Amino acid sequence: WFSRNMGFTGSIILFFIVIHLYNFFLPYRIIGFDGNENVATEVQEVFSNGWYASLYTVSVLFLGFHLSHAFQSAFQTLGFNNKQYSPVIKLVGTLFALLITVGFASFPVVYYFHLFGK
Repeated sequence: WFSRNMGFTGSIILFFIVIHLYNFFLPYRIIGFDGNENVATEVQEVFSNGWYASLYTVSVLFLGFHLSHAFQSAFQTLGFNNKQYSPVIKLVGTLFALLITVGFASFPVVYYFHLFGK
């Protein structure tokens, strides 16, 4: 399904990246912030919103599926798609996508459910 719908999942990821940059990059790297704000409190505030935490988590899941397929497709494009390398490439691609997905999805989960210290 994901290999046939890379355009759709890519569009969701693009939307996610724009929202992510708007919330976390633009205010602190481009515009600047006053002395009362910092990134940690902004992350806590944004991820305490259930809709945003859900959107972020679902988008990261799409990113993981997209990365898994993209990793394997990149090696196929390079000509490494044969019986010897394909199982290793598929495993490494899946592990890489899983690592990225779990890593990024952990932030909204931890902040939304208040699993962090004060």
